[in-house]
Amino acid sequence: MGGLIVANRGKPNIHRLTGVGIAFSVMIAAVALSPTLVAACVALVFMGGFSIAFIATANSTIQLQVEPTMRGRVMALYAMGFLVPPRSAHPWWVGSARPRAPAWRSWSVRAPRWWLRR
Repeated sequence: MGGLIVANRGKPNIHRLTGVGIAFSVMIAAVALSPTLVAACVALVFMGGFSIAFIATANSTIQLQVEPTMRGRVMALYAMGFLVPPRSAHPWWVGSARPRAPAWRSWSVRAPRWWLRR
C-alpha cells in the first residue's frame, strides 16, 4: 500500500522523504508504546506502510538526485549500507550464551570412536 501511494505521488524530493521518515519514526514509537497486542497489530500495519513508503522514497530520491555517471556507484554504496546489518546487530555474546561442552563430549569427537569400536 505504501509503495502504491509513493508511486502515485510524482517526483520525490527531500521534503517528502523527511515527512515519511518522521511518520515512520512515529509509528515505530507507537508500536513500541502500544498498551495491548491489538493496538500493536493495528500500529504495525501502518508502520509497514510507512516503511515501504520510506524505502521507496529514499531509493527514488537518491537515484534522481545523483549524476547519471555516478548513479551505479552511489546505488551500490546505498545498497551496502541498507542491506548489510551493522556489527552491533550481531554482538559477540550471542553465541556464548550457554557454556560449550568440552571437546571430548561433542558428537563430532564421540562418533568416530563409536564407529571404530563396532
